[in-house]
Amino acid sequence: MEDVRGLLSIMKKESEKLLNEIYVMTEDQKIKDKVLQILRIEAPQPNGKFDYFKYVSKELARPIMTGVFHDNGFKVASDCHIIVAIKDYYDISELEGKVVGKDGAFIEGNYPKWRTVIPDFTSKMHDYRTETVKIDFDKWAEFMKAYKADKKLNLEKRWVKIGEQYYSVDLFNLLTIAMRRIGTDEITNSWSQYGGTAGVCNGSDGSIALLMPAMRAYDIDDDQFYVF
Repeated sequence: MEDVRGLLSIMKKESEKLLNEIYVMTEDQKIKDKVLQILRIEAPQPNGKFDYFKYVSKELARPIMTGVFHDNGFKVASDCHIIVAIKDYYDISELEGKVVGKDGAFIEGNYPKWRTVIPDFTSKMHDYRTETVKIDFDKWAEFMKAYKADKKLNLEKRWVKIGEQYYSVDLFNLLTIAMRRIGTDEITNSWSQYGGTAGVCNGSDGSIALLMPAMRAYDIDDDQFYVF
């Protein structure tokens, strides 16, 4: 019975994804209305397991960045250092194109074009150099437990070296949570000829988590970072 329920749950989730894609792609209003009717009937209850508001900006001077943007089936949150764009269910009729604050109210304004910050590794214009690093989540959890327990060290050492790139420990911890959510244990560190750098994580459904490095490697002394 549990196997059957699990299979039905997977089928339902995949159906919802397809319905959302159909809604976005079609220009036929009758089809849109019918899709919404089905989605309303089959709407799942929120699981509350992933908190998008951990990734939004805390700067009130940027109100549009303090909310979660709903864009073509993606929920997008960013503080300009880390960004998550995750395919997730939401009521398209009410939320598509809207930015929602933590209090549930709509935030007026134009959300930044978040797709422009995602590196295109196929582009010959930028000539990216990349490396892919696998993250051991259990090992990272042990590291964070020790890091949080040692107040002196986490004030002196606030960066971690992942492959050949350096990241803020706290931000990279948020990234690992997003990586689990989108179903990947790989981060691709990248460098372009124009100096742009980023760590990119891709889910199989198009979801993305991206983190900007803490600083240039040559700005960090050997005793200021952890090697993971």
